[in-house]
Amino acid sequence: MKELRYTLLADGGSDKVLMPIIDWLFKSRLKEVAYSGNFYAPPHHGGVSKRVKQTLKLYPCDVLFVHRDAEKEAFELRVQEIHNELAIFENPYVAIVPVHMTEAWLLSNESAIREAANNPNGKEDLGVPPSNKWDKIPDPKGVLFASLKAATGLRGRRLDKFHLDAARYRVAQLTSDFSGLAGLPAFRQLCSDIDAYIETSPIFRSS
Repeated sequence: MKELRYTLLADGGSDKVLMPIIDWLFKSRLKEVAYSGNFYAPPHHGGVSKRVKQTLKLYPCDVLFVHRDAEKEAFELRVQEIHNELAIFENPYVAIVPVHMTEAWLLSNESAIREAANNPNGKEDLGVPPSNKWDKIPDPKGVLFASLKAATGLRGRRLDKFHLDAARYRVAQLTSDFSGLAGLPAFRQLCSDIDAYIETSPIFRSS
């Protein structure tokens, strides 16, 4: 069986939630390939190229996923910044640029949100915006956390003890299908870039 190693270089520790999404994208495309991933979010010192060099040294891989949130920049500009910074590297890479924040990509499955909130049968209104709004939400982290709080059905001190950071990662783990993100241009671009990598990588050429 062929093997694929990837590394996710992320903006911050909480962006580990992108790994289940990457895993799902590979799983849905590569039926007979064993793949494994590493996660790294080093300090932001010395620019992207320095972080990439450090990442590749510590976690060699067949393909490097470079994550940046677009934040206040245009999506296209942020992607171009990544391309410019990685032009000096030979290692294959794929840019991941959720618009605003990664949490926008965790809103597609209300069942996963309810289960991550330990209340899978709850009926509370989660307040999740329609899918055509997800990449326009200025604070998707706030929206996701509000949905998780609502999903718990808890109040007062019991709600205060609910661990939102852990629940955020559980949402990603519990989402078995991310096709609900297909309406987001940034997600479609990620899918297209992964397809291009698979098509050109020598790993997948017939021997």
